[in-house]
Amino acid sequence: IENSSVIPNLIDSRSARSQLNSVMMHSSAGIAQADINGRVMEVNERYCQMLKYSRQEILEMNLGQLTHPDDLENNMRLLQKCIEEGKDFRITKRYVCGDKSVIWVNNSISIVNDPDGKKYITAVAVDITDEIENEKKLRASESRFRNLIASAPVGTALYYGSDFHIELANDVMLEYWKTDQNIVGKKIIDALPVEAAGVFIGLLKEVYESGREHKIAAAQIWKLDMQEDRYFDYTLTPLFDDKGNVYGILNMCSDVTDNVLTQRELSESRSELASIFEQSPVGIATISNDERLVYQSANSFYCELVGRTSEELIGKSLLEALPELKGQGFDDLLKEVIQSEKAYTANEVEVKLLRGGNLEYIYVNLTYQINRNISGEALGLLVIATDVTRQVVSRREVEDSEMKLRNLIAAAPAGIGLFVGRDLIIEYPN
Repeated sequence: IENSSVIPNLIDSRSARSQLNSVMMHSSAGIAQADINGRVMEVNERYCQMLKYSRQEILEMNLGQLTHPDDLENNMRLLQKCIEEGKDFRITKRYVCGDKSVIWVNNSISIVNDPDGKKYITAVAVDITDEIENEKKLRASESRFRNLIASAPVGTALYYGSDFHIELANDVMLEYWKTDQNIVGKKIIDALPVEAAGVFIGLLKEVYESGREHKIAAAQIWKLDMQEDRYFDYTLTPLFDDKGNVYGILNMCSDVTDNVLTQRELSESRSELASIFEQSPVGIATISNDERLVYQSANSFYCELVGRTSEELIGKSLLEALPELKGQGFDDLLKEVIQSEKAYTANEVEVKLLRGGNLEYIYVNLTYQINRNISGEALGLLVIATDVTRQVVSRREVEDSEMKLRNLIAAAPAGIGLFVGRDLIIEYPN
């Protein structure tokens, strides 16, 4: 019995009293009967278990004593209306248990009459505490996820459904789109210029249907205005529900136009390399194209990136100047470029470097290529490194948050706890 509406039919005759008692005792819901003043007359075992009182203790109490103080006024108002009008009602409220803990219940209330015309209150309570707590955790997780997206230093947006409605978009992304928060809730196609819509929607559909991430660097995605092209590093990451189906796509991108133009100038105008060398907003170094791999030059950005001064680099071999690179494979990559004479390019490469006396992991977009003079003669190796640590860490934090959210949904029936801070405070346990 999960609904008190059947009880009036059982209480119409004295012969049905034993049947009512049987129903009460075997119900999976907590059931209590009280007089119209709220004095408890009868309860089943489940009701006692839920509230952590003995049967005798509850029979000496009033229903109002069991109700949480913050819910009592509304409960009494609805109950009084029920008594006067004879209409059942339902309420979601809290009980205060015998051990002072609080539980949430869905409570169905009916007024029934015995054969003598005496009125009784019948309450059927179903414990929904776990559901309420899970909803709180989901809301907290979603709030954290939204805050991560809002504070990300790169353009970040979340698209839902096969029509790619914009669920979230941070200020950086809105600036890229040259729009505002009014675009949230609309389809992504409404945020893009016409010339870009077809290509980008095609990529979104591919990711949505295949379930595979799409990542590209220095892509000309669209024109933000009619004056110049812009280039972006971006990822489209599919998001999966607890059944493994794609329900949305996380889009992260950063404007790398300056880097792209810089590299283009480097390849198109070798004669200007000297001036660009020190002014470039990326790390640049040249290394001898022999077995020793000796540093010939390094700009200030490169020195800052590897945590050394130019004096600590120039004239020394790669592994002599940066011994922590041993075993990371960068010397082998440089030798391979020398042998093959083919450029090597990779994005978001993890590098372990000694900087400021500490070993740190950073991420760089890396290019190794032969540095030639106007006659085509090889002068050495050109190394171009762009620090993308901040973007990578930020993206991974958002992706980790989404993974936690999915795991939380998927594992909701199991015990989950999050330990926060140096004191390991338990936050949001289920």
